[in-house]
Amino acid sequence: MTMHGDFELDNLRFSNEGVAIFDFDETGYGTAASDVARATRALHGEEGADLQPTLYGEFLNGYRSEREFTEEEEASVEAYLLDHSARRALDSSILDEGHRPSDPLWQRELHDEILAANHWHRGKVVAAIRELGHDPAPFEPRTY
Repeated sequence: MTMHGDFELDNLRFSNEGVAIFDFDETGYGTAASDVARATRALHGEEGADLQPTLYGEFLNGYRSEREFTEEEEASVEAYLLDHSARRALDSSILDEGHRPSDPLWQRELHDEILAANHWHRGKVVAAIRELGHDPAPFEPRTY
């Protein structure tokens, strides 16, 4: 199925005329469970957000009112959340700007936010790897 890939409140604008959805640079093909996982990351406590099980349940009710979403698909959401964290933990490609003192303040602040988010995701992946009894060394912080 076609999925937005980055469906979150920051990419929605509400008005009297309705809802506008934007930021389609991560649009692609994937599973419904992957799309639900990405859309509800914050409701699952991503990057330290409060867990929101009631809102997650309401999201699923709304989703299921438009499209079938099986119990099996719902059970795989956690795996897709971990997949997202693994990708973020290893991604340093988006940090090519904002690390120099001469860069604009907004860029430096965004750079620091991205570093902090990637660090959070790395911690989640390391914890999952340890829980499985494996060596998390490939996900430990690296210096370049």
